[in-house]
Amino acid sequence: MPDRIEVITSPQNAKLKALAALRERKERTATGLCLVEGAREILMAAAGGYDIESLFFCPAEIEPASDAEKVLTKTAQIARQRFELSPVAFAKVAMREGRDGVIATVRTRTWTWDEVFGGAPADEKKPALILAAQNVEKPGNLGALLRTAEAAGLNALVTLDEAVDVWNPNAIRASLGCAFRVPVLQLSSEEFVRKCRATGLKTVAAALAPGSKPHHDIDMRESVAIVMGAEASGLSPWWLENADVTAVIPMLGEVDSMNVSVAAGIMVFEALRQRRQQQKQ
Repeated sequence: MPDRIEVITSPQNAKLKALAALRERKERTATGLCLVEGAREILMAAAGGYDIESLFFCPAEIEPASDAEKVLTKTAQIARQRFELSPVAFAKVAMREGRDGVIATVRTRTWTWDEVFGGAPADEKKPALILAAQNVEKPGNLGALLRTAEAAGLNALVTLDEAVDVWNPNAIRASLGCAFRVPVLQLSSEEFVRKCRATGLKTVAAALAPGSKPHHDIDMRESVAIVMGAEASGLSPWWLENADVTAVIPMLGEVDSMNVSVAAGIMVFEALRQRRQQQKQ
């Protein structure tokens, strides 16, 4: 692919306006593109096989021997378009503090259940473990959930019902690029439960509800889907009736709630602890 670089000096350039428009979910859905700012995240997208549509870079912002320089080298052959921006033009579209001089548009990907599970019931020798979150509202929390999913080697993260878009630039940033390493599916709660039952995954819903068991007393050695609720309201009443089991994390303080990503980490790593213990037996 020939490396052709177009120079942009005006902050009013139409291409910059189109880039900034990707901050909105409607535009991301319409174009199938997301905005990725930062060398680490762009390199992870490329390593994950995602198509780099365009790279916007500002030489004045790029440090020698930095990851941003690696981005320039990498994208010289794989990006469809590259644009060199003046400092004033780059400042128009850069969003983050500590910017490193590179922004890319990346073609998004839609995962399917069959891609994650191969269309077959969960392998009993390798029990599946996935994390689902209903109505997550804050991009930062979704990004943190993606980091937990990546750290734990989960099969997938599922966003349920109305939720923040995984391709939100702030979610990608908060995920430290893990959005490009973890399969993410978007389903309704009803469809998700149907697929879990057909695939052989037990749904364990985290909820402060009568009958909830301490999370460490629930057997999560088999294939499991851990389901978390929204930051403010928790899981919907529907989940209390349709989950296979509800779990509560015992707390010693006066406050009876914690950040959704922290709670998810506790649940997920308890499942991994049980599985490691089983392997030792």
